[in-house]
Amino acid sequence: EAVVETGISLSRRIPVRGDFSVQCAADWLQGDSFRLARPPSLDPNDPITLGGDDADGESRPAFAARLSGFGMLGEQSGIEFGVSALGGTNNVAAATRTRAWGADVKAKLWTSSAAYLVLQAEALFLDREAAGWDAASGYTKTEITPAGGYAFADYNWAKRYNFGASYEGFQRPTRAEEWEQSIGAFAGYSLLEETTTFRLDWRRILPDIGDDFDRFTLRVLYSMGPHQAHQF
Repeated sequence: EAVVETGISLSRRIPVRGDFSVQCAADWLQGDSFRLARPPSLDPNDPITLGGDDADGESRPAFAARLSGFGMLGEQSGIEFGVSALGGTNNVAAATRTRAWGADVKAKLWTSSAAYLVLQAEALFLDREAAGWDAASGYTKTEITPAGGYAFADYNWAKRYNFGASYEGFQRPTRAEEWEQSIGAFAGYSLLEETTTFRLDWRRILPDIGDDFDRFTLRVLYSMGPHQAHQF
């Protein structure tokens, strides 16, 4: 759902039993966002050195798919869990591909008529073929397989107020696959429903390379336009 692409999307929700249902979605994408420019090598016969561009202006069709299930937990609370897959070509000339998989779960637990707790976590896996050039063999492929994930808890203890904590850890998409982790806490205030919110966020960054440091962010989120009816 986070891929900004031109394409065709098909989805269908299938009732299974009681209040449990399954959502199936499949997307055919143009694939523009997968393109990655390859740095030139030292070989004078490298197509980029000779003035080429590895067909950087071209793309190949890509795909995205998701399967999720939703069910109620009591009268008002609910839980959703699912798996996702994504794939496309990142270098047309070298025929190298990018693939990603994810598994996620989210629960919204109402503790009273005006307060609820949101728990969410996701694990992500990347399998990317990095294009290269070798003087003897031509185009080469180097596989990079980093992983990562996040989890957070967000307690909305009144209609307009919330606070929570989070953790995330990701390997960088490099050959060394260095880890970068962080822990954080946040608090927010909603002025006019969820369409206008103010949030103060603290995050402690814990990189494998370099010193730990703190980051403070004041977020002002504003959105407008038509939207479906929802509970505030």
